[in-house]
Amino acid sequence: MQKKSISRMFLGLALALTVAGVTHSQPAPLVNNTDALTRGCKTGTLSRIDPQWVSVEASDQPRVAEGTVTLSKVTHEDNPANHTSHDWNYDVVLDPASQGLHSDANDVEAGQRQMEMEWETRYFPPQFWPVAGDRVWMMGRWIFDCGHPPYRTEIHPPKAVAFTRLEPTLFPGQTMPALTNRTYVYVHGRSGYYRSPVATQNYEFDVPLPPKPFADTLLRRNQLRAEVLSLPYGGPRPTLTPQPANNPTRVHVVYPLALGNPDPNLRFGAVLAVGWQEVDRRPTLPLGGSPRFRQLRVTFDSLRINQDHDPGASGEWNFWVRAGSTWFEVRGLGDVDDGDTIQIRRSVTFIVPENGSWSVQTTGWEDDCDGRFRDTEAEAEQNDTSVADLQCLVDGNDRLGTLNRMYTSSTNFGRGSHDDASTRNGSADTRGDFNLRYRVEEVARYPQAGGQPPVNR
Repeated sequence: MQKKSISRMFLGLALALTVAGVTHSQPAPLVNNTDALTRGCKTGTLSRIDPQWVSVEASDQPRVAEGTVTLSKVTHEDNPANHTSHDWNYDVVLDPASQGLHSDANDVEAGQRQMEMEWETRYFPPQFWPVAGDRVWMMGRWIFDCGHPPYRTEIHPPKAVAFTRLEPTLFPGQTMPALTNRTYVYVHGRSGYYRSPVATQNYEFDVPLPPKPFADTLLRRNQLRAEVLSLPYGGPRPTLTPQPANNPTRVHVVYPLALGNPDPNLRFGAVLAVGWQEVDRRPTLPLGGSPRFRQLRVTFDSLRINQDHDPGASGEWNFWVRAGSTWFEVRGLGDVDDGDTIQIRRSVTFIVPENGSWSVQTTGWEDDCDGRFRDTEAEAEQNDTSVADLQCLVDGNDRLGTLNRMYTSSTNFGRGSHDDASTRNGSADTRGDFNLRYRVEEVARYPQAGGQPPVNR
C-alpha cells in the first residue's frame, strides 16, 4: 500500500510540541519477517486469506508501543471475509525503546522505519481517531500481517490508545485559554477478528507538558493545569500526577480499570488536558498584551463530485472530513454521479495558538463490495472462501483522492472561502475526484486589544 509522507516541517513542528519528557534509549534488534512462516502465515495468493494475521510471539501477550503518528486514514480495501468494517490505519515512527517491535520488512520512508496500526472503525469511534503529528501510546496485539509478504509487524488491533496533540483549552471560569496538550484515551476489547478483556488491568502512560508560554515574573506566572475534560462512556476517572513534582515536564496518567471484568465488550474513554494557564499576579487588572490565541470556526458548505468512480452507474461514497481534532462523516453520498453537489452545512469551532497551526483532511472510499460487512463476526469467519469475498479481491472498492491542508498565521489561518480539489494519496489514487467548499472565520482573539475579555466577532 502506498503511503503519503508528512512534510519535514510539519513533522518537526509536531515532534517539538509533543515529545517533551519522553526518554529515549538504544533501539532493539528488528524481528526477522520470515519468522511469520514459522508462526503460521502461509504462502500462495489465496492461502494468505486465512490466516491473515498471526501473533509474533507464541504467548500472544499485549505489547506497548510509543511514537509519533505520520499518517492517519481509513482504508478502502478491507475484505468482508475477515472484517466486519473498514480498518482505521495509522502509521507510527516508533520511539527507540519500541523499535524492537518492527519487522525488518516494515516500510522505511524518509529514512524512518514506520509501523502500521489498524483498528476496525466499527469499534473505534471518530472522536478518538488520530491526526498526523500526534504523540501516541498504545497497547495491543503484536502480529505479523500474512496478507502482504514480506511480512510486516503491526499492532493490530490495539485495545488501548492515547493520542496527544497541542490543543489550547478554555477552562471554565477563565477568559484566557491555557496552552495545553490534549490527550484522547480510548479502551475497547473488540476489533472484528479479535477480542480481548480490557477491564482487568490499569493502564499507565505519560503525557508531555507543552513548553511554558513565558517566563514567570512578578507580574504573571504559569499555573499548571491537568484535568479530565470528559468521560464519554462513564466509568472510573483517570488520575493525573505531574512529574517531577518540583519542576514538572510531564503528567503521569493512571487509568484505573483493574475491575476484574473479562467482558471484551466493555469500552472506556477519556479526554485529558495538561498544560499551562496564564495567571496575572495583579487580580484587579485584566490580562493584556498582544494576541496569543485565536478561536476559529470552519463551516463546510458542500462537496462537488467530479468523478464518481463507477462508470455507467452511480457511485456509493463513504467519506469523512476533519477540521482541527473533529472528524465527521458526510451523509447523503450513497448514490452520487459526476457533477452532483452535496450540501454539508457543518461547522467546527476550535482554538489555535498564535504561533500554531490547524489542518483540514478528508478520507474515504467508493464502495463496490461492502455489502457483506452486515454479517456478524461468526458469519464472516465462516465465509472466508465464498465467491462474493473472492470477488472483493478481484474487483474491490476504489480509492478516492484526498485533501490535506495546513494553515498557520503566515496564511492568516486560512480565513476566507475555499474551493479545494482533491489530490493524490498514493500512486493508485486519482486527482480531482471532488471539490470541498468551506469557509474559515475568526470568532475571537485572546486577549482582546486593551486587555478586555474576548467577545464574539
